[in-house]
Amino acid sequence: MTVQQEAISLIDTLPEDSVRVIIELIKRMNPSQSAPRSSKRTLGIAKGKYNIPDNIDECNGEIV
Repeated sequence: MTVQQEAISLIDTLPEDSVRVIIELIKRMNPSQSAPRSSKRTLGIAKGKYNIPDNIDECNGEIV
């Protein structure tokens, strides 16, 4: 029996309100399932410390 099968068989024996609590806990532990991902990425801890040009290919001709 796989872990998933064992978990499902255990959850099947629980009352409905307990299953709802478990589902909410799983959603909180796995944010990718509960909240849509933002398409814009940030620099995190380096945010605001570096100037990033709009066009990084601007100086390609100077690179040898």
